[in-house]
Amino acid sequence: MNVSRKREETSAPPQRGGDRNPGDGVNPGSKTYWRSLERLLDSPAVRPELGPEFPAGADLPPDAISRRTMMTLMGASFALAGLTACRRPVEHILPYVEAPETIVPGVPRYYATTLPLGTESYGVVVESHEGRPTKIEGNELHPSSQGAANAWLQASILGLYDPDRSRRHRRRPAADDEGGERDAAGGMQPVAWQEVKDFLIGRRNELMANGGDGLAVLMAPCASPTQARLVAALEEAMPQARLVAYEPAGDERVFAGFEQATGIACRPLYHLHKAQVVVALDADLLHTESDNLRHARGFAQARRVDGDALGMLRLYAVESTLSTTGAAADHRLRLKSGQIPAFLAALAVELKGLGLTLELPATAPSLPETARRKAGVIARDLIRAGSAGLIVAGRGQDPALHALAYAINHALGAVGETLTLAPRIDVVASDSSALAELVTAMEEGAISTLLMLGGNPVYDAPADLGFGDALEKVEHTLHLSTHVDETSQRVGWHVSATTPFEAWGDARAADGTLSVVQPLIAPLFDGKSAIEVLGILLHGEERLGYELVRATWRELLAGGDFDSAWQRTLHDGVRPDSAPPPLAAPPVAGAAAAAFA
Repeated sequence: MNVSRKREETSAPPQRGGDRNPGDGVNPGSKTYWRSLERLLDSPAVRPELGPEFPAGADLPPDAISRRTMMTLMGASFALAGLTACRRPVEHILPYVEAPETIVPGVPRYYATTLPLGTESYGVVVESHEGRPTKIEGNELHPSSQGAANAWLQASILGLYDPDRSRRHRRRPAADDEGGERDAAGGMQPVAWQEVKDFLIGRRNELMANGGDGLAVLMAPCASPTQARLVAALEEAMPQARLVAYEPAGDERVFAGFEQATGIACRPLYHLHKAQVVVALDADLLHTESDNLRHARGFAQARRVDGDALGMLRLYAVESTLSTTGAAADHRLRLKSGQIPAFLAALAVELKGLGLTLELPATAPSLPETARRKAGVIARDLIRAGSAGLIVAGRGQDPALHALAYAINHALGAVGETLTLAPRIDVVASDSSALAELVTAMEEGAISTLLMLGGNPVYDAPADLGFGDALEKVEHTLHLSTHVDETSQRVGWHVSATTPFEAWGDARAADGTLSVVQPLIAPLFDGKSAIEVLGILLHGEERLGYELVRATWRELLAGGDFDSAWQRTLHDGVRPDSAPPPLAAPPVAGAAAAAFA
């Protein structure tokens, strides 16, 4: 087969029509591209379009500095000036010189400890990576947590790494002292712990000579055997000293109400898993009330249907603000907080009319008709439940309301079933009346030394007491706190406090079960705990928290092998079978009628 070849003509590179010179001829053998026929024919009408694209001189570099160059230089200047302000702090991460045999990088370790929250505590298991706590879960062996952790426990790990924590001890210099470094915390000067310790020992020696006259210690409430032991020993060594505990929101009214109702120092333990009818009066049992983890587990257990739905718990919530318990309730009644005592009084009158033995006045305080009808429905339900019924008053209600609730529960037969009483052992409870007396003594100049171990009374003490103004009249003041808060900014000495992850301690659960607080990391900022400060005040020398706690537990674990029992408690995080037996106490005559006053 014949194949004909066509000789390819060598073509010139493509050209733009505007790149050719006017008047140039067209090479028929070249491939040239044009935008229009006018340009192809070199029409005079299109020749002006083939001139320079920009005005004369616009495409030439400027002789002076242009606006764009000026903005570039200014931007670079600002960026260079801000390098020092935005520079990250220099941190040197060093490996172990001698790596511990028990630590494998990337493999977490778990430690059982306790997190105190006021006059209650929760057993937890803390996950630690290379010596740093990272995660919290509940301890299954602890009666208050039972393997669970609430929002406060989960968030407590953030307090350890809070960037706003106090990182050093401080003192307020004298008026004539103009030297030394000062910080933004009210013009206070950073000091070493030795200087703070010398101040405490000096004040202690002077006050010990006169029985503690002029000394006051204001502390946060707790349920710590070691701190309770130190407080009792300090009261004996300095009988003239004032030792007061205060917190703005706690179980002070609950304790006062049950002591008024029973005549003994006790606290209530509610067993929702045994209840069929529960009435929560301004009480968020599942979230904000004490022992809420155990309540939530008991509520879930009582709501589980195991063949017989008639035995499932029924929950009534009477409250002014929607709460977690109110959202989970079967029936919720919106009522002003100030009307809840009248509602309970009306409920008591209805119960008495149904045959319940109660020493009450014949009539109840006035109440809206809707609420009164609801009280009648609840009363009939409680009568049917009998000993499986339960009435719970919230911690914000008056002691008289708690006393009346206990009288009704006792009459229903609930005491010993859905409600038990635990003795308040090793509890340093809040006392608002003692705080008011302390403020009066401060205003009168009777207090020369005030040590505040935790809390923030300048901020959260009742405003009508004028705590901040009275504080200015005390000559020597010291505040132990994890943050430089409102109180720390108005005292003479600020001491950085530790978190429960950094210091030794101990605690009792709501039912009295013993547990140990063991640190997982050394104090990050040379912080001190409340028991260490009390130890200096009592002994006149510094003693480690570990020594103070072991001294307490030698008494608690007396009569056996202390070292074995101590190690077992550290391993488990709790001392089994250490809760005292529940108390049995009938209502005090006339205590319930006080709610009608």
